[in-house]
Amino acid sequence: MESARKQGPVLLVNAGNCLFKRERIPARKVPEAREIARLMVDAYNEMGLAAMGVGAYDLSLGVDFLLDLARRARFPLLCANLTDPHGTPYFPGYRIVEAGGLRVALVGLIDERLKRGHIPGGRKIVVEPPLEAAARVIPRVAEERPDLIVVLTDMTERRLRLLARKGLPVDLVVGTSRRNQLSVPFRLKGTLIVALDRRGKTLGRVDVIPKEGGGYELRNSFVPLLQKRYPDHPRVGPMVQEALARIRSLQAQAIPEKAEGGEEGCGQEYVGAETCRRCHGRRYAHWRRTPHARAYETLRAKGKELDTDCLACHTVAFECSEGKPDRRSIERFPGVQCESCHGPGSAHAASEGRTPVEQGLVCAKCHTRERSDTERIEDRAAEACAETD
Repeated sequence: MESARKQGPVLLVNAGNCLFKRERIPARKVPEAREIARLMVDAYNEMGLAAMGVGAYDLSLGVDFLLDLARRARFPLLCANLTDPHGTPYFPGYRIVEAGGLRVALVGLIDERLKRGHIPGGRKIVVEPPLEAAARVIPRVAEERPDLIVVLTDMTERRLRLLARKGLPVDLVVGTSRRNQLSVPFRLKGTLIVALDRRGKTLGRVDVIPKEGGGYELRNSFVPLLQKRYPDHPRVGPMVQEALARIRSLQAQAIPEKAEGGEEGCGQEYVGAETCRRCHGRRYAHWRRTPHARAYETLRAKGKELDTDCLACHTVAFECSEGKPDRRSIERFPGVQCESCHGPGSAHAASEGRTPVEQGLVCAKCHTRERSDTERIEDRAAEACAETD
C-alpha cells in the first residue's frame, strides 16, 4: 500500500466477509477469534482503510461484538440492509470519501442468505433483501452526485449480475466470495464486477483512468499476496507478534497435558506409524521422505503447534481423540501418518493384516481450496504411498 501511495492517490476498501474463518465459531475457539478480529481492525486502522462492508463471516460472534469492533475502528463498517427487529440500522449504509480529487460513494450490502441460527443473538438481526435495498439506497446516493459509486458486498455472482441488470448507476462492485475463491472480473450494463477470495490472499486493484470527453475507465488487476514475502510494517508487525503471543497462550491453556481419562495417547484404537513399519517397511521408509511425515514440524516452525484448526490436518492426534487432543497424543501421533487416511489400525495390526483397513484417499478433507493447492491431488496421493511391500 505504501508503494502504491507513492505513485498517486489510493483509496483502500474491504468488501467484508473477512474477520472470521467460518460462520459458526466453536466455543473453544472464541477467545482466539476475538483476538484475531481485533488485530485485523487495528491493522486496518494503521493501513488507512476507508471503509469495510459487512458480510456473513463478520457476524460470527454476533452483532454486538461487531459493534464493539466498529467503535474500535477508525473507519466505518457499511451495511445498508442490516437492521434490528424495529428497523433501526446497525451500521451506516454508505459513505462518500474523496481521493485524488474524486468523490467516491461506498455502499455496503449483505446477502440475505444469512445463517442467523449460527450467529449469537441472531434473532436481533433482520436483513432486507439486498437488491431491494440497492434500489432504495443507490438512487439516493446518486443524488449527492459522486464521481463514482462502489458497492461492497458478499452477494453471490448470480445476485451481482441481477444487481447490474437493474440499471442502477453503479460503477464498480467489489464482492467477496463465500466460496473463498477469485472470480473472473466482468462488465455488465456499464458496471465492473470484481470478486475476491476471503482472508487477504489476494489484493484487488482498480485503476481509475479519466476518459476524453468525460467519465472514467476502470482497469482491474490482482496482486497475489501469498506468493511474495513483504516486509513487516514497522507498527503492524509488532502488533501481530503481540497478538500471536496472546493467541499461543490461549491455545496452550485449551490443550491439557493428558486426556481426562488418563489414557495413554489415543487409547486402544490407533497404533501409530511405527507399528505399521513392522510389516510395511518399504512403504514406511517412503513415507518418512514425504512432507506428510514432517507435517507437525511445519506447525512448530510457524508457532502453531497448539492450534487445533491446524492440528486437524497436521497430526493423527486430532482424529484419534475425536477433536479433543491432549499433548501426550500430539507427541505420540505427530504428522500425517498411515491412520490419517486408513483409519484406526489396531484391529489390522492385531490380526497381522487379516482384518483390512480403509482404502484411504480421503485427501479432500484437508486439501481444500482454502488450505492448499489441490492440483493433481489424486496423483499426489498415489505418490505419497507409492512404495509397495
